[in-house]
Formats: sequence, C-alpha cells, structure tokens
Amino acid sequence: MFSNDFKSILPIEKDDLKVCLFTLDDISERYIGWLNNKELVRFSNQRFMNHDEASCREFFDSVSRSNSVFLAVKHKIHGHIGTMTVHFNQRHGTADMGILIGETSAPGAGSTAWLMVMDKVLSLPGLRKVTAGTLGCNKAMLGVIRKSDMVPDGIRVQHELVEGVAFDMLHFARFSYD
Repeated sequence: MFSNDFKSILPIEKDDLKVCLFTLDDISERYIGWLNNKELVRFSNQRFMNHDEASCREFFDSVSRSNSVFLAVKHKIHGHIGTMTVHFNQRHGTADMGILIGETSAPGAGSTAWLMVMDKVLSLPGLRKVTAGTLGCNKAMLGVIRKSDMVPDGIRVQHELVEGVAFDMLHFARFSYD
C-alpha cells in the first residue's frame, strides 16, 4: 500500500524542517487552537467546526484506519508548526495532499514542507499523480502550488462561499513520469 511505503521513508528532513507522522502527543492546545482559529482556517471547511481533544482524536483514528497519512511539520526552533495530509488511492495511483501551517514564525516553511512531501510521494513506485485543490481566493496556497510546479487540473466554478462570496475551487496536479 502507498501509505505503508510512504510511512517507511519518514521522517523527511531538510534544513530546519522535519516532516514526520503525526502522533497523539501532537494533539495539544496549540494544535487545537489552530483548528479553531477562524482567520487561519477561513478558506477551509474546518471553519464550520469547533474542535476539542476528542474531535482531534477521532480524526487521528479515522486517518489511522485509512489509506491516508497524517503528518506533523516541525521546526528545529519553533517546534510543531503545522500538519499535512496525504490521501492515497491505490487503484488509481494518485495522492491528494493538504496542508495547514498554524505558525507563521518560519517564513517559507509551508512551501518547503510541501515540496519535501510531494517529492517523496512522487517517488513511490506506481504513484502517477499528486493532486491538490484550493479556493481561488487562497493566495497563500496558490503560492505554494505555484512553487511546486503543479499544473491546472480543473475548476469547479463558484463552488464554495467565503463570507457570502462564491469562489472557484481550483484543482492542480503534478505527474510522475518515471
């Protein structure tokens, strides 16, 4: 399974960043605070939820039972600064990635972590495509996607509302050509 193959190459480290499996010990007040920070998650469907330790444990358990991987992004100085998910589809040879950087104390960490994980995912035998999606108004995520050389992979026009305004859901992909 892709998820097991990917887990076997963790952690991934570069400069001051380390991406590793998220553990129950990573469920902290700091992490829960990110999820409940309505400004931070304003472009995510997390904005409609209120999180506590129990809801975070439920999510952790659901990912653990799936063909997905839940990751912690850690900085040598600033500690746990974010999370990532990789949802693998074995049948289609795809992986869909997501990221939440809760701490802005390490500029560029999101793009660096994204590229670190994407490169490792694309190196998995049989994995042919990595995907991601974001709203057209999410400039920070569009910057991460642009830096990772992903290409447009579809648009769902006026798909989600943010503060009453409809925005397109933009889909992107990067292919493995090995």
